[in-house]
Amino acid sequence: MLTPKLFTFNPVQENTYVLFNEKDACCIIDPRCYFGNERRTLEEFISDRKLNPKYLLNTHCHLDHVFGNKFIHDTYGLPLYLHKNEKIVLRTKKQLQRTASIM
Repeated sequence: MLTPKLFTFNPVQENTYVLFNEKDACCIIDPRCYFGNERRTLEEFISDRKLNPKYLLNTHCHLDHVFGNKFIHDTYGLPLYLHKNEKIVLRTKKQLQRTASIM
């Protein structure tokens, strides 16, 4: 049985989901944690429950859905899973971020 945990993060007040099972495996869906305190909240929940993250999923790649992807990848070593048609959207965001950091 899967148990969902909902977190509401970032200035847009978007939802992040952690789904976990009775064997303590979990997947993190649309990690929208933008600020350090939001990242700590998510990390503490996973740690306190002794969950073992297995998947990082994006339902789609709007900017407010991907804020925490790098954090989750860096913290848990998870690859990102998303629909193949969303890859171009994610790639465009990375290009925009690089351009913005140059300006």
